[in-house]
Amino acid sequence: MNKFKHTILTISAILVIAITLLFQSNITSANNTSQRINMIAIDPNTLTYEYGRNAIKSFMTLSSTLKDGDSFYILMMDDTDKLYGPYVAGNLNFNSYNEDLKEIIDSKKEIKPFSLTKSLTESYDFFSINKVAAGSYLYLISSDDIPTPEKIEQESLNLISKKFNEGEWKIQGLAFEGASQSTSELFEKLSFNTGSDSLNVTFKDGFKSIADSIMSENSLGSLIPSSKQNLTQEEKLTSEIPIPPATNKMTIMIFKEDPSGSLRLRNPDGVESSASDRKTSRVMESPHVVIWELENPISGKWTIDISGINGQTSSWYQASSDYRVNLQSNRILPSNLATELILYVTNEGLMIYPKDVYIEVNLIAPSGNNVIYMLNDQGLEGDARAGDGYFSAKLPSSRSPGQYSAIVTLGWYNSPNTIIENISFNSQPFPTINLDSLEITNIYTNESTIVATAYVRVGEDPYPVSPSNISTSAREDYAINLNPRTPGTDGKAWMYDVAITPSTEGNKPLNLILDINYAGTQHIQRSNLLNIATTNKPILSAEAGMNIAILMAIIFSPIVILLIAAGLYYQSKTQPFGYITNESGEPLIDFANLERTKLDKIFHINSVKGDDTGLDEMVGINFKFIGSQVIIENARSTPSVRLNNNPLLENKVIQDNDWIGSYGKLFNFKLSI
Repeated sequence: MNKFKHTILTISAILVIAITLLFQSNITSANNTSQRINMIAIDPNTLTYEYGRNAIKSFMTLSSTLKDGDSFYILMMDDTDKLYGPYVAGNLNFNSYNEDLKEIIDSKKEIKPFSLTKSLTESYDFFSINKVAAGSYLYLISSDDIPTPEKIEQESLNLISKKFNEGEWKIQGLAFEGASQSTSELFEKLSFNTGSDSLNVTFKDGFKSIADSIMSENSLGSLIPSSKQNLTQEEKLTSEIPIPPATNKMTIMIFKEDPSGSLRLRNPDGVESSASDRKTSRVMESPHVVIWELENPISGKWTIDISGINGQTSSWYQASSDYRVNLQSNRILPSNLATELILYVTNEGLMIYPKDVYIEVNLIAPSGNNVIYMLNDQGLEGDARAGDGYFSAKLPSSRSPGQYSAIVTLGWYNSPNTIIENISFNSQPFPTINLDSLEITNIYTNESTIVATAYVRVGEDPYPVSPSNISTSAREDYAINLNPRTPGTDGKAWMYDVAITPSTEGNKPLNLILDINYAGTQHIQRSNLLNIATTNKPILSAEAGMNIAILMAIIFSPIVILLIAAGLYYQSKTQPFGYITNESGEPLIDFANLERTKLDKIFHINSVKGDDTGLDEMVGINFKFIGSQVIIENARSTPSVRLNNNPLLENKVIQDNDWIGSYGKLFNFKLSI
């Protein structure tokens, strides 16, 4: 009875949820506010363990640093009527969450039964009513075991998570150490429904994973590793942090398995950091994450000494600089043509001309393969002009189309400091123009002659262009005309006949230039080069005409002789003769009067194919007439052919009254009837 009552109550709750969600669907579509929030929904059992409390504190410290300006709220899953916050990241009041967390922990003498469904529903209502911005997060945190919900409750959870996705809000599950497998799987499914990833957070590597996830989501770039080591209490780890010039903010993160330990920051002179080393600084400490933020630090090699820790420790950093490395060209580059990758540097948005610097690009293709290019501003290897501030490298043709990403390193030759940025661009086939020579032997001056065909394609596909998009390399000593083949109503064509009218003789270099706006950029491409040989047309005198006539007579006399000889040879060929009769002596074939094609009568005058006799039994049997002899030939393998009851295995001369056997029938060859 109690189970039945529980089921009825669950169904009723789900109906209420469904109605609420339907009602709220009109509200969620209006989420156009710029403020993002982060709801932290905590399994109350997590707070009963010290490592659970440490994990939450570390998560809050890390998130507040990477989500500057966002508002944070804490929601306990067993007390959804009370909401703690907001704590605004970057504000002085943010650390007040510690006091609220202490209050929550002190009140958790007894854990109330809780529902994950209710926590998600309350969070969704808050997001909807407040019209929070897209990109807001609901974090689900547990280091214990959340009971596997019944099937009907699972359906409700799926429904709510999909409504989050419609509002462009994310759910991310964080299963800390101690969380059960079923909890991890449940978090993973809810996160997946909103296009997010659930994380299993260990104290060794988990908080680095959280940092990567947040930074990726917010396009903050990547953390750069400095050091990583499994320490004992007596060991010290020294991490080097290179800070490049023009750095306006340096963020240093220490992830440590042990909540204890001490850290000491030293400036490039090797002494402990002081106020003179930077404009301001901020240190945020939590049990497993320590963050240093330095504003306008002096450039050079900084160091961090880490000691008094048992367990794994790693240090990472990220520099924010007023220097930016920018892609000079359009964000779409041709994949089928050799092109240049051109970058330039700006400081606070203005282009600068840095000296003693280098730019290295690790270019990652859509396939995942990577190639490293060193760009230069020395007027070499594709760089147009030395010292103009544009750093270039040649990219080969025949690259794979798709999205390319690049890790760009700006470095100084006289310093270990670097600035690392991520850029991306798309690559796709661009139009090309090619010339096919017609190999004309005589191209005379002052005459128009079609010498080539021009083709415009994108990949293998025709690409019609206007004649105005094609210019030529025509010189003063010849004129050129482009005649479109089968142009469309707009006058565009993809195939052009190229005619030239030379005024002087000699070799004329010819190529075409395609100049069009394509994929948002001005695309200029030259065709292959042709060399056209031109000559003056000969003028014949009377004497020259007579000489040509004599020459023609000399040339054609042998041809006339050959024709006469061929005629005589033709006449000498033996004409077919004789007859084929059946067993009764009735004539079936008259070789002399057999109807054949004119070509057979000319080229096969002395031979007859069995196929031409009209008798099926003669197919594959050939007859050749030479002088007074008739030769029979078997050109088939099956069925066999017999001559006078013997197998016909080779060519034989047949005589008058010889018998031919084929397909079980007998035929008689006769010279006369």
